[in-house]
Amino acid sequence: MADTIYARRRGSKLEPCSLIDEEALMEFPENKDLSITIARTRSSRQHRFFWGLLHKVCENHETYQKPEQLLLWIKIRLGYVEEVRFHNDQVWWVAKSTSFNAMGQDEFGKFLNAALDLIVEEVIPGITLYDLLTEVQKMVGINLRDLRSEDDGVGK
Repeated sequence: MADTIYARRRGSKLEPCSLIDEEALMEFPENKDLSITIARTRSSRQHRFFWGLLHKVCENHETYQKPEQLLLWIKIRLGYVEEVRFHNDQVWWVAKSTSFNAMGQDEFGKFLNAALDLIVEEVIPGITLYDLLTEVQKMVGINLRDLRSEDDGVGK
């Protein structure tokens, strides 16, 4: 059976998004109750925008040479970390994943907005949020209005 079935709400009903999802749904017995956990699918446009943002900042920053370095700093600075305790009483902090499987759309939207604020306040304080978003838009070809939609929630 499929691990994930993607569905879309139509009125008060859920419908499979594709033939594959429909086939996966058909594997469940008919007229039996199912337990369903609802999560919003992550925005691939928002994901591309975020990585474009990290690349753009690294192109113009002397400290961060790779987007992964900047992302790690952002995660730590925003507290997206997990405490790991060892048998010898040592404590390490490990940055949490922001992958599609680890972070849903709602949480990623909040993370992205916090990252944007952090970048313009602490990483490149000489730029406005609007100017930064405009530069990233040119780079990745994603319209700002699209990312500010209700589904994505960027820059609100």
